[in-house]
Amino acid sequence: MVNGVRNEISAGVSAGIPAYDRECGQLFAMEGLIAAAIMITAAYLALGTVIPHTNADMHVSEMQLKQIGDDILYMMDLPDGNGGKGYLESVVYNASPNRGPVANSQACAAFNATFMNYLRMSTGATINLDTLRYSAAIYCVDDSGEVIRLPFANFGDNPCRNPSVCCARYVAAEDWGLIGQSSSDTVVRLEVMIWRD
Repeated sequence: MVNGVRNEISAGVSAGIPAYDRECGQLFAMEGLIAAAIMITAAYLALGTVIPHTNADMHVSEMQLKQIGDDILYMMDLPDGNGGKGYLESVVYNASPNRGPVANSQACAAFNATFMNYLRMSTGATINLDTLRYSAAIYCVDDSGEVIRLPFANFGDNPCRNPSVCCARYVAAEDWGLIGQSSSDTVVRLEVMIWRD
């Protein structure tokens, strides 16, 4: 077979047809496929870095509301002084179910007052109408490893009529636990749903 191919090539060369015309066609095809793959990859990377990825379902007012909520939770979680605890840490500490109903209601009232105070603040350039409502819950993990949702604070009801945004923050909780379960130093998730009434 090899001799047959060599004889065919030598016959083509002796007839005046160069050998590279017959053998290099496959190399040119492979070079073209590799060049196409490189161009497609370059176009994909270029378009992926230029086009910003935004949540198309969220409107500008909802994005602003989410940013406000995230900023409020961040401000409430800032440490008090050098090495002090943040306000959210003390609220979550008192909101632990094993602290009792009195401490829980005081923590809820303190959170409501502070959160609403921040929510009503404005720069003075516009009037911030009191149309914002929210509902807060704490998510924790019990001894069996299940995630438990504990309703925490509620300022208004939203029976799925108005679009709401979710703002959340993980908060360090010392000596925190559920009733009848072991207390420990852990981290809980404080989640606040905010909407316009």
